[in-house]
Amino acid sequence: MTSKLKIPDYDDVYVGGDADLFMENNKPLAATAQTAFLEGINIGKNILRRINGKEEKDFHYSHKGTLIVLGSKHGIFTYKNINFDGKLAWYLRHLVYKLRFKQIT
Repeated sequence: MTSKLKIPDYDDVYVGGDADLFMENNKPLAATAQTAFLEGINIGKNILRRINGKEEKDFHYSHKGTLIVLGSKHGIFTYKNINFDGKLAWYLRHLVYKLRFKQIT
């Protein structure tokens, strides 16, 4: 796959999410929803750039942190050097996802 999330030799075909294996710094990116979401944004913007006759941009992954739910009322939060778990992480994860889905819809 190319740095613009295209299949080599097929300039009109983009690939992202579970269908790709994107390497950055000689390591594969984790196959997570966060990675797929960011790839999708890049692909969508590149399609619009191409339609408008502009140069497409390379994909660069930027980790936004980790929010994990473990059972009921327990979670894990990591962002840069900030790490904590427990009920607060569980509430934060639910808050972030509610706000995120509100933006998408």
